[in-house]
Amino acid sequence: MENPPTWTSGEQPPAPQPLPAPQPRNNRGVVIALVVAVIVAAAGIASTVTLLVARGGTGAPKTNPKDFAILACEDSLRSTLKSPSTAKFSNENAVASGSQYTVTGAVDAQNGFGAMLRRQWSCTASGSGSSWTGNARLTDDN
Repeated sequence: MENPPTWTSGEQPPAPQPLPAPQPRNNRGVVIALVVAVIVAAAGIASTVTLLVARGGTGAPKTNPKDFAILACEDSLRSTLKSPSTAKFSNENAVASGSQYTVTGAVDAQNGFGAMLRRQWSCTASGSGSSWTGNARLTDDN
């Protein structure tokens, strides 16, 4: 073990040096990664809820192929609307033909000017389990 330094009577010990100021931490990458993870998780939950929870908020899981066909057609039709978030579906009817369903109904949704319009639509849906796709189109001339 080394001996500590000693000073004679006329000497002063060296003044302590100040510690360097702490540098701010750059957590931008961590924050961005967390935000992306939350968005991805929310999107996954939202799409799962759309397929598994009954319309109308009953909370009953969807297990009937007819229900999945209707949801797939609604999703397909929403992608063609000017304001998909305003869509309210009604008078839906689904008829099975082999492994496909033909779904018809009405949709109330805002047009490009913000006016609510009721339109008739038709769709062919196919799939199995909870994986269904629809090909919807508006059938009236509005």
